[in-house]
Amino acid sequence: MLDRPFQRMALRAIADDPHLLRDLGLTREEALREASKPFWR
Repeated sequence: MLDRPFQRMALRAIADDPHLLRDLGLTREEALREASKPFWR
């Protein structure tokens, strides 16, 4: 559970890099939606 905030910060940081998002199989919208979730979800 403690890793979630850091993972979401990382998602937010790569949301503008289409190459990294494509490697992860995510769209920018999906990354930002996940990054904006509260840490307890």
